[in-house]
Amino acid sequence: MDNATRLRDLVSVIGRLIGVMDQETQLLRAMRTDLIAGLQPEKTRLAGLYVGMVKDIRKQPELLAAVGAAARAELTAAMTRFEAAAGENEKAIAAARAANERVLKAIVAAVHSKRSIGTYSSKGGIAEPPRPQRATALSIAIDRTF
Repeated sequence: MDNATRLRDLVSVIGRLIGVMDQETQLLRAMRTDLIAGLQPEKTRLAGLYVGMVKDIRKQPELLAAVGAAARAELTAAMTRFEAAAGENEKAIAAARAANERVLKAIVAAVHSKRSIGTYSSKGGIAEPPRPQRATALSIAIDRTF
């Protein structure tokens, strides 16, 4: 495979990875996290390809020098778009995680809350909730004679 083809393949992988990340970002912003799991296998596959291809290029810096300026410019533009998409994706993931943590903390606080809603008083207002009392021993004597 020639150097120009390898770079075109990398640019293609970057473009497809950007597309998947953009979809995920849109789903996160729309709070449609239930649909994100379907994107993960493709995102993982493309990310693995991307990492492998970038490692290969770093091992062979002469590859970039051997291709024309247009191919290098195309790769640079793709990398710039990738960094922007990855940044937006990271922000959306962090925002969704923070929202989920706030909801979870609110649920935990509600479960652990010892405060009762209370009941209505004889005057129609909210009465203080009954306070739990500690059980005490009680002696009872029964008179069976009438």
